[in-house]
Amino acid sequence: MTDVNLVSGASGFLEADFNQIKDIIQDGGVNAILTSINQTTTTGNALSVTRDLALASTDSSVVEITQDNAGDDQNALTIQQDSTSGGRALDVTGDNLRTQELVRFGDSGEAAIFCNAETASSQGSNWFYRDKTSDNTSSALVFIQQNNASDDQPALSIQQAGSGKGVTINSTGAATALDVRCTHADSRAAFFYKNTDAATYEVVSMQQDHLTGAIPVLTLRQDDVSEGFINFDGTDTGSVATSTGNSDASVTVEVNGTKYKMPLFAV
Repeated sequence: MTDVNLVSGASGFLEADFNQIKDIIQDGGVNAILTSINQTTTTGNALSVTRDLALASTDSSVVEITQDNAGDDQNALTIQQDSTSGGRALDVTGDNLRTQELVRFGDSGEAAIFCNAETASSQGSNWFYRDKTSDNTSSALVFIQQNNASDDQPALSIQQAGSGKGVTINSTGAATALDVRCTHADSRAAFFYKNTDAATYEVVSMQQDHLTGAIPVLTLRQDDVSEGFINFDGTDTGSVATSTGNSDASVTVEVNGTKYKMPLFAV
């Protein structure tokens, strides 16, 4: 196969460059690979595409790959990275990389991935973005699926060594901020664990922070009437004396929407 070496200058490609491609087509037929690059030297890049032009001088992307047949079931781009020494399959770098859209799926904002390296921004270093109505969406913006029942590793793991929050969900629409569902009898829907000496904060904190919120802080539903609503698994402090007088304090609880007072007595 003939090598192709194309160099673009101020006047564009030379006629000799196009003759190289023409020769490959004639030699290999219409199904031949038009350009094949095989690096045998030990330095440099196998392929380097560079453009250094200001905004006013450009009107299209640096590299464009178009697969224009809807019946083709092959990839538009395939990247194979066999290196096990830490080499990245895709590395996006640059001193001016700030709040840039790295990947866009679709032409009208179906989904996009942004890189945001500015510390003052609220979006973060990786930003998944979609701006479509419910008529044009049928699945989650981000979906993580671990599909092998024998795999005992997490589908998602987050390690936060800083002083910030591990996960923040800011729900501004009419939707449940966090929905956790479990359908397996041998697993929990949620598990909170803390093991620290002289801890500053509680394990779980729930706050309804409006004086006229008009909703309970926590709702428990138990359809099995033979079981309790809560199982306190801890140290039994023994029997306590009952009181026939007024309680020292009380809290309001609800059972099936009906409010009740739960009396509290000082120890």
